[in-house]
Amino acid sequence: MVCSKKKIGRSPKPDIAAIHEAVRKKFHGRCVLCGRPGSGHVHEVEPRSKRPLDWDDAENMILLCASCHDYVHTVGTAS
Repeated sequence: MVCSKKKIGRSPKPDIAAIHEAVRKKFHGRCVLCGRPGSGHVHEVEPRSKRPLDWDDAENMILLCASCHDYVHTVGTAS
């Protein structure tokens, strides 16, 4: 009897640049909180620590401007 084991380990590294570009297009380059155009900070709604298998899913990401991104991280850690 032959036993075939799948290698357990990290999945292939995702193409983060392509994922971020898809998120920018999805939100038309605007911050989802304030609507500022030209926003470039892609934010994970649920962090990698809570979604280790699919943290890189574009559905878990939103687009924020620098100010709103800082705000989310500051307020988000206060609760």
